[in-house]
Formats: sequence, structure tokens, C-alpha cells
Amino acid sequence: MTTIIAPPTMSAAPFNDKAEIQKLMEMTVRDLMSSDAVLDEGQKARHQPYVLMLMSLVLNSWNGNRKGVTGDYPYRLNQKTGHVFNNGAPYLGHNIAAIAVDGCGKVIDFDFNHNDVFRSSLEHAEARLMKRIFSLTGLRSDWSLGDRYQSEDEGDKLRFSTTLDEVTIYTSLEPCAQCAGIMALARVKEVVYLQEDDGARRALNVLCKLKPYSAKLQPITAEQCGILYGTVLAEKYENYTKKVSDAAEPPFFTSVGKPEDRSASLSTFLCTDEAMTVYEDGNREFERRADEARKDGYASTSKSGAVLLPGEAFMEAKEFLEYAKRGGHRGTPH
Repeated sequence: MTTIIAPPTMSAAPFNDKAEIQKLMEMTVRDLMSSDAVLDEGQKARHQPYVLMLMSLVLNSWNGNRKGVTGDYPYRLNQKTGHVFNNGAPYLGHNIAAIAVDGCGKVIDFDFNHNDVFRSSLEHAEARLMKRIFSLTGLRSDWSLGDRYQSEDEGDKLRFSTTLDEVTIYTSLEPCAQCAGIMALARVKEVVYLQEDDGARRALNVLCKLKPYSAKLQPITAEQCGILYGTVLAEKYENYTKKVSDAAEPPFFTSVGKPEDRSASLSTFLCTDEAMTVYEDGNREFERRADEARKDGYASTSKSGAVLLPGEAFMEAKEFLEYAKRGGHRGTPH
């Protein structure tokens, strides 16, 4: 019979929540909403493969048919084939995805926004991903999910977890309060996001400062990692909001017998050609850098327990992307 031995418990002084709340009360709103992440070049290099791979993943499942497959989408002309858009595929959710990466740089899993599939505003990519990962943590795996237990008989580590304190979440859009809260409860180590969402009101930054239940949850922007596509998306989104709100300019959608749609929401912008071209640029950079890593002789394998080098991380991300393309289907648990 295999004996599972828990790591020794370290004694520590009790956490003084009242004192911490008092400190927070003295902070300004600016202090609470700002990000204090500072990355060195090594940390930037560690995050870049996964941010770029995430862009490729979103692009692979791109669909902007919010109002159906036919009609007039003036901002989506490059997505039209014949008389239909996106090959007539139904709109399942917004073009937003998230991936989870363990402490060694191995990709755990991914998920998409599925608001339309489930007719719910709660089915965000990060929230779905958290639930999916926890459905896997009762299984034996090689993933560095967090809490670790050792098998005396087998001499290797079995990882079972109720927290994800070695896990980094990469998401294409700044998380909302719901997803930030779920990730805080999961004790996620850090969250790297591509594009800012002002509607989220920097909830992730606030939770990082509040540290509910001693959560870490360090927010990091792609720009802080040296990936600037999020900044480009923000600029294009601002231009889109001005244009679509101008009665002299085309609406987002028109169709005979239906009211025109001039939605200036960020999720609507993420249906447009302007947004898609940025993801195409990110995809091209990812493919180029993964190909360079392959030519340099890197592979996605590394000795057990070792953190992947940047070149290895690109190969790991490339292999996972191919798996996601083959086996990942939006609207299902894949």
C-alpha cells in the first residue's frame, strides 16, 4: 500500500488581518489600482512564448458572428467567404482565451469564453479554466500545480492540490472581478494579460493589493513582458469606439429587418478585422520564434523538475498549440 506523506508544517506567527486592513485603509485609490510588477530580462523571456502562443490559439478559433452568419458587417470584410462570415460557424463566445502553465513551464490546459454557448455572462475563459484545472488535480500527474506530496514506495512526487500556487495564467484580456476573485481563491501565482479592459476597473490589481486569504496573484501586462500587441489593440479599440459611435460612419452590423448595431464594447471590437490583424501579427511572431528555437536544436523536453529554457518553452508552446488545434473544440470540454 502506498503511503502518502504530507510535507512538514512550518510554524509561523498568525497573520494579523486587522492590521493589514488598517494599512489598506490608508492607501489611496491610485495605490490600490496600480501595478507594481517589475520584471528582469529572464522573467520577460519566460513569459513571451506563452503570450504569443495564446494569440495563436485565439486566432485559430476566431469567430465574430455576433449577429449571425449573414448580414452586413462593415468592419469584418476580410472574414467573409461568399455570402457568409467565418464559414457560417455559429458564435460561441467572445474571442478571449486563457491558458495555464505550471511552475516548470509546461502548459496544463486552455479554455475560451463561452458566454453564448451557455447563455450566461459568467462563462469567462479564466473562470472556466480554473474549474477545468481543479477537475484534473485529483489525478496523478507530472504538473507542478502547487501542494506536493511524496510517495515513499515509488520515490517520486505525486501532486494533488487544492491551490495553484505554482501556476501562471495567461489570458488575452484583463480579467474581470469574477475571474480575478476565483484566481485569488485558487492562490494562482501570477496572471499575465495581453490587453487591458478598462471596464474591469483594474480589479486584478486591487485584489493583488488586498491579498484576500493571503493570495499572491501578481498581475503582469504583456507590455511589461516586452510584448506590445496589447498596446496596439488598445489604440485600435479607441479608434473603433470613436468611429462606430459616429452616425456618419458605418455601424458594426446591419441587416434587412433588424436594427443596426453600433456597439462599442470591447468584445464587439474583438470581432473586427482590425483586432484580428493584430492577432495575426502575434501568430506570425510566435511561428517565427518557435521555428528559430527548433533550428537551434531546442525541444520541449527537459529533465524532470527543471524549469524550461526560453527555447524549450517555445517548443512546448508550439506542441501544445498543435494539440489544441487537433483536440480542442469550442463549446465542449475538449
